[in-house]
Amino acid sequence: MTARLFIISGASGSGKTTLLEQVLREGDCYSAAATKYTERPPRVNEFDDTKHVASIDDAQCDVRYVINGFKYGLRIADVDAQLASGVNVAVILSDFRVIRRLKERFGFRAVALYVSSEIDPAKLLKIHGQRHQFSPTDEQKSSLYRQFSRLKSAAELQTWNRVFEFASDFVEAWREYIPDSKSAQIRTQKIRTFHDRYIENIALFDHVILNYREPDDMLTQYRSLVRYYRFAGRSTVELPLFFVVAASSGAGKGVMMEALRKIGSDRVAVVPKIARRERKEGDAEDGMVPIGNAPFPDEIDFRWSFHKGEESSGTEYGISSVTVKDNISAGHHQIVVSNMGQFENFRSRYGDRVVFIYLHRVQTQEAMEAREHKRGRTPEEARDRIAEVRTVHEEYLTRIAEFRHVLLNTTDYAEDLFDQMFRLIEHYDSEQLRHAVTH
Repeated sequence: MTARLFIISGASGSGKTTLLEQVLREGDCYSAAATKYTERPPRVNEFDDTKHVASIDDAQCDVRYVINGFKYGLRIADVDAQLASGVNVAVILSDFRVIRRLKERFGFRAVALYVSSEIDPAKLLKIHGQRHQFSPTDEQKSSLYRQFSRLKSAAELQTWNRVFEFASDFVEAWREYIPDSKSAQIRTQKIRTFHDRYIENIALFDHVILNYREPDDMLTQYRSLVRYYRFAGRSTVELPLFFVVAASSGAGKGVMMEALRKIGSDRVAVVPKIARRERKEGDAEDGMVPIGNAPFPDEIDFRWSFHKGEESSGTEYGISSVTVKDNISAGHHQIVVSNMGQFENFRSRYGDRVVFIYLHRVQTQEAMEAREHKRGRTPEEARDRIAEVRTVHEEYLTRIAEFRHVLLNTTDYAEDLFDQMFRLIEHYDSEQLRHAVTH
């Protein structure tokens, strides 16, 4: 049994500090916090994971970095001593360079966790306004009233180009008057920038903690990882890879697979998948062929079914093991969409070639409901689909250790999804090249 260094990273407001506070409070996580030094002033009436010192120098810390103008540092010897005592060590780090250095230093004992959370810019701005109890001055009220009047007049006259102009002026005035709104906007930009950095460094992280519903969900995922790493480690991979993607309804599976077929076929082969169901409106060109109730062709010999509910008999799917074997022989990575219930089947057939990926659509509960309504679903259909999303999400919470990577599908930037997949392929291609050179 080997103690691990759990490195917790994520954008501002994603829940890193909340997770660490939960972990230290729960004894069954067998974790202690690393001693992290900083020159930053202490936080007042808030949980603080740092030890405050007047200055950080080479003699004190052998790992040093700067965040928001303040110096931070760690002592490798301190972390080594904690791990040697058999206790897991948790530390919050947002500097990717330092994360990479610690993973190189501690090897398989270091586990990098990325905390992902949906932060709505409008909601963030509202929180800032409430926090400062926004109450405009008489002068500000007069200015805002004038902006409202201009908007109302332009709308009544149906001069929509003027409405557009006045709306822009109003938004600028509103932001100017809300206390700390500039800080909120800067924070929102940093959140987006951090997500971009995740895309660029997706292979750096061993797991993704999803913080989209209840804060306790984060602790559930951490506990699952602690249980896994108490007696096991991450398995090695065998190239070329067989990516198996699991996701809930509406996560973007079809969009991604269609893009891989059209712009990424030279990097990864999309395994043709047969489905015994009728074609549905909106089916993406993702390599899936609906055949209705017709029998499977003889070559489709790897088959499974997916049941969405107790009253459903499920849809039968199948792929050709010969196609998979041919891709392996040709040295081509390949990819298919399945479900978590079939993971053991894929692993038993293809061993360490299989890399499980979870595809998560980044959206709030409100956005999910609005999306289903926009698609013309009946209330019952929308309820069932949302329930399915929750069920898949809850299964991910307990099976997080089985997923080597998570693709975060931000609804505003679909190209982010493709970039993450291509980054992973590039990572494993470089690993294959490095292995060939060193051996």
